[in-house]
Parts: sequence; structure tokens; C-alpha cells
Amino acid sequence: MGGQCEKCKMREGAEFYFYYGKPKAVDEKGAADSSSDEMINYSVYGPKNVFLCNSCVRKHRLALLLEGIILLFITGFIGVLAIHLGGDSKPVWMMVLAGLIIFCIGIPLMYRSIGALGKALSRSWTGNSLAVEIHMEELKKEGYSKFWVDKPH
Repeated sequence: MGGQCEKCKMREGAEFYFYYGKPKAVDEKGAADSSSDEMINYSVYGPKNVFLCNSCVRKHRLALLLEGIILLFITGFIGVLAIHLGGDSKPVWMMVLAGLIIFCIGIPLMYRSIGALGKALSRSWTGNSLAVEIHMEELKKEGYSKFWVDKPH
């Protein structure tokens, strides 16, 4: 497939796409008053097709992989630190504190790192997310506030 990369202006790549949307007006039940995405209905537009070269998609994939790996190391460090703080000779409150540190900081970091690593393994997801990244600011200026790399249901 031919075209010019929208990021670096080079050739040899593929076309990626994403969808974007604006919140619909508040319905009678006031569902759009909630900050939860599940409670807000969006008017969906797109797909926006974006041509990206293989090199730019690879660089974006590498950045996602590095983010996931760094977050895994931070999570491991927090776990080791919490275990060290909660050793046998420490008071019970310190062991509870160590458990809270792992739960409140470590678990969300682990979830995010696994997500980043998993997404980076998918070439189509990586290309679609890079397409969003390239066009997000211009679309936000036009009032669009939600972006999907897969077709929303």
C-alpha cells in the first residue's frame, strides 16, 4: 500500500485508523453528569485513516515496551522495599503499611505495565494508537474529547 507517513513524511508502511467522539447532550436521567465514561454517551465519528511508515510504528512500539518494562521494575522495587519494611522483627503496623504500599501503588503499576506490554505486541493497536497521538491535539481543538483505537460498540 502506498502513501506518505503523516509523522515523518517517508514511505513504506500501512494505513491505520481510529475513531473519535464528543459527549452527547445530557439526557433526562442526567447520565452525562457522571465523570465515568460508561455513564456518558458519545457521538462517534470516524474512522480517521492515517498512513504511517513501519519505522514510526516500530519506534512507538519500542516506547510502549520500554514503558511497560520500566513500570514492571518500579513495581518490583516497591515490592522488595515493602517486604524489607515488613520483616519479621518489625511491628505489625509496619507490616500492614507494607501491604498497603504494595496494594495501593504496586498493583496499579503492575496492571498498567502488563497493559502497555500487551498492547505493544499488537502492531495494529500500536499503529492505531500512534495515529491518535498524531491527531489528538487538532481534534481536541475541534471539541472531540474521546478517542478509540478499536471501533466503539
